[in-house]
Amino acid sequence: MVENLVKVLVVDDEAAMRRGICVSLKARGYAVEEARTGNEAIEAFHERHPDLVLLDINMPGMGGIETCRCIRAEAPNADRYDQRSGHRRRHSAGAGGRGRRLHYETISRP
Repeated sequence: MVENLVKVLVVDDEAAMRRGICVSLKARGYAVEEARTGNEAIEAFHERHPDLVLLDINMPGMGGIETCRCIRAEAPNADRYDQRSGHRRRHSAGAGGRGRRLHYETISRP
């Protein structure tokens, strides 16, 4: 019987951080994909349809918040995207003016 694993997309421009998170998630039974940039994340989202996206907020080029908004605009029924950074806060951001709210939570890096 094939197990349906939860698919997680980990997006971080820092290779060591990305690898560490991926190793930890795989050890816990998640199917994990990686992306280094916001643009790679959007492409991977379209190709692999992950259940959860973990984004670094501060990346060169397209940052995590902008990436999140782009993904959210193309997947309006998605529930939540989690953002990673050096602060622990909860945020809500308007999603395209449609009266819907996008929820994300920042969590401290290890």
